[in-house]
Amino acid sequence: MILKFISSGEILQTERLSHYLSSWVKVIRYVERLKLL
Repeated sequence: MILKFISSGEILQTERLSHYLSSWVKVIRYVERLKLL
């Protein structure tokens, strides 16, 4: 799926993908904090 985004070379889609991944990283970190508590 990621390869399709890269091969298409569409800037908007790659920006959306990176934003989606960064938001997921924030969620994962938040969940990890809750697990530690």
